[in-house]
Amino acid sequence: MRRERHILRRAVPAHVQTSRVVERWWESRHDTVTEQPLPICNCSQPKLFSNKDSARCELNKFDDMMTVLHDSRH
Repeated sequence: MRRERHILRRAVPAHVQTSRVVERWWESRHDTVTEQPLPICNCSQPKLFSNKDSARCELNKFDDMMTVLHDSRH
């Protein structure tokens, strides 16, 4: 099955693959409602991303925070 996917992926023209990558990149940079670019933070604080330093990333704590909020209401 894995080999079949690889073959099918190669059958797609390179410009189509590139346009999909660009489309996903554009969507990740823009507000889905207003379609305006998301603001870029220009502060001097180091940025923590979930794919590089997940233990320190605030996004990594979402599930834990939802549990705390849920437990505090019951």
